Amino acid sequence: MKNPVSLPPRRAGTLAPAILLALLFSLVASVCATPQAFGSTRAPSAVALTGVQAIAAGDSHTVALMKDGTLRTWGLNSNGQLGDGTNTDRLTPVTVPGLTNVVAIAANGHHSAAVLSDGTVRTWGWNFYGQLGDGTTTDRNHPVSPVGLTGVRTIADDDGHTIALMSDGSVKAWGWNAYGQLGDGTTTDRHTPVTVPGLHNARDFAVGHSHTELVQPDKTVVAWGNNNDGRLGDGTIIHRHTPVKVLGLTRVRYLASHRAHSLAVRNDGTVRAWGWNFYGQLGDGTTTDRHTPVLVPGLKDVRDASVGVAHSLALQQGGRVKTWGWNAFGQLGDGTTTDHLLPVTVAGLSRVRAVECGDNHSVVLMSDGTLRTWGSNESGQLGDGTTTDRYRPVKVVQSS
Repeated sequence: MKNPVSLPPRRAGTLAPAILLALLFSLVASVCATPQAFGSTRAPSAVALTGVQAIAAGDSHTVALMKDGTLRTWGLNSNGQLGDGTNTDRLTPVTVPGLTNVVAIAANGHHSAAVLSDGTVRTWGWNFYGQLGDGTTTDRNHPVSPVGLTGVRTIADDDGHTIALMSDGSVKAWGWNAYGQLGDGTTTDRHTPVTVPGLHNARDFAVGHSHTELVQPDKTVVAWGNNNDGRLGDGTIIHRHTPVKVLGLTRVRYLASHRAHSLAVRNDGTVRAWGWNFYGQLGDGTTTDRHTPVLVPGLKDVRDASVGVAHSLALQQGGRVKTWGWNAFGQLGDGTTTDHLLPVTVAGLSRVRAVECGDNHSVVLMSDGTLRTWGSNESGQLGDGTTTDRYRPVKVVQSS
């Protein structure tokens, strides 16, 4: 810093015009240079992450599948859920070492999973309930293989249990089972995969905090596990250790679930929602829990959906994104922290390919292979190089 310059005497309460102009210029420059917190749409100076093929989000971490079959992860790493061999949080993406030829990913709670092109699976992170499937309850900060698991098509997980859809249409499950969410007719935790009996030719599935849902060959839906708040959609609040039918759902193309509420996207592009609704996350204009599916009004041409702890996202044809529910961290992306009981549009987004919710943050994959994120960022899960919550979308950037 330069030494201060001595100024000629001046009358109190006045500034020389040149000095006044200099101070005004300095003030304007300072304001313009200060990053806008809480919802800035201004991208950091770092280069945007590109080449992303698919996305997944956990409690406070995010996973990206790259077009070359490798993975990038960032955010909270307390249980090794980033898979980089450390327990250090990352504010920008890092590579998961040793993983190639990945074709599908999952992330929820504090663990992550990947399906490889040979049909095998790798898991890492929190393992208190055996949800990594490696026969132990030891956390892993690097990928490990579930015991005896081959022929996997895709995978889904939540904080305590993991579900795999097999290439022959059968279903395997492992991890926490206190509510019967593994679907094997027991409440016994499983540290290695077991078969869910009676399920064949499954089309799609979703995993909640302690329940599981699956689209059957006839495009109806069955669910099992914890039924608090009516999250199984069978018209009751009775826990189920084996699959029961979700009432009134037909022609379902895609399911999304997380903690205690679910969405079903039907073939006609409409959306049904059920379960917990304290923050309006069902999008029906109320805060009333629903024990059977209800229509989310005003949504059409929906092609993808995702849910967080208490917020929801829907991707419409043409790349527009709608959000609703809890918004304390700006996870709805509308520039506010106001909850919304009906869908609102995320402004400034177009040509979106996929949407994903973490607990309290949101991620979208753009058609150009870049990512936008918003919401809670206390562990760097937005990947913008900061820990600042964002109320509007920001770009995920590459590590320096």
